[in-house]
Amino acid sequence: MFDGLSIIAMINVSKWLESGAIFKLSPNQYVLSYELESKLSSPKSDFSYFAPDFYLQDDNPWYIFKFNQYLTLNELSTLLENYLKTHSLALEKTRNNLTQWQEPDFNAFKKTFLSIKELIDRGVVNKMVPVIFAKQEIKFSKILKAYCLNTILANEGEQNTYGLWAGDSGILGLTPETLLEVNEHSITTMALAGTGLSQDLKGSLLENPKEMHEHSLVVQNLQQKLGKHFDVNTQDTFEWELNPLKHLRTDITVQSPIATQSYETSLSLIKDLHPTPALGVHAESYDWQQLKKFDPCDRKQFGAPFALYTKNQLKCLVAIRNIQWSDNQILLGSGCGVVAQSELNNEWKELARKRDSVKKYLGL
Repeated sequence: MFDGLSIIAMINVSKWLESGAIFKLSPNQYVLSYELESKLSSPKSDFSYFAPDFYLQDDNPWYIFKFNQYLTLNELSTLLENYLKTHSLALEKTRNNLTQWQEPDFNAFKKTFLSIKELIDRGVVNKMVPVIFAKQEIKFSKILKAYCLNTILANEGEQNTYGLWAGDSGILGLTPETLLEVNEHSITTMALAGTGLSQDLKGSLLENPKEMHEHSLVVQNLQQKLGKHFDVNTQDTFEWELNPLKHLRTDITVQSPIATQSYETSLSLIKDLHPTPALGVHAESYDWQQLKKFDPCDRKQFGAPFALYTKNQLKCLVAIRNIQWSDNQILLGSGCGVVAQSELNNEWKELARKRDSVKKYLGL
């Protein structure tokens, strides 16, 4: 049996930061993986990451790594802090080279917003979630990755750290939203929609008709889809404080003797639920894939399922509150739910607040 220090000493941090993954399984348990072996169409081992693009077009969305290690929060933090101390001069130089974010264009978003409101007015959709991106021109180096990871852990709270990278591209974030968690006899999910500022004194989101309507569409969608297969238990909606933001959240559970029967069962549920109206579309017959028409650029993995499959468990997050990078560019996305009561300026502010929260969480 290895103690924490022995485990830390065994991990090649440089190789992990070059090609690796991180996933929070539970409040004090993380999986750290490194040295990518293959991308496959189905899982292969006890540790397989499901990281497709948002539109599920990747034929090989399963990532298999050579080394996988469970770590506690303290062990992971110690690992990163030791690395950063050893590379303190490089970190200082990297942080000094950070540039200003190129924020999204308001007029472009206004055009998208008005197009969606037209669809709502015509009764084509009830809700749609457009996504916009800020950009920064810088190489997301190993030292910057370590710094952002360490900052995330300090800000994490109840949210879930996740990320996967190889070569010059990857994704790293801290998401509040879980799409699906499958254990021995139960399946859990959540509706997470409706956003405000933690310090907003205007009142609870529970008393805001627009936010409650937006949230109820997500709850109804999940109940309908899970209700086709299971008896659904829906908890009371509550306001979830995640400084600097707060959200409306409703937990939903089902009991199932086949919960861990196979990865195919879990994957089928993920594909059935994704995207919920929290990230996609609520409509009777509108094809959610048509969201592409409103994307200012490739969403890549923003809002996509991001899962870790092991022998006894599958946990699937929703890949929001993240950065994505490729070559020398970083993308920071944010989305907002547009419904009949939505107002342009309020949605624009919400998008900025979500991006600002990511900048805070990652130290960028």
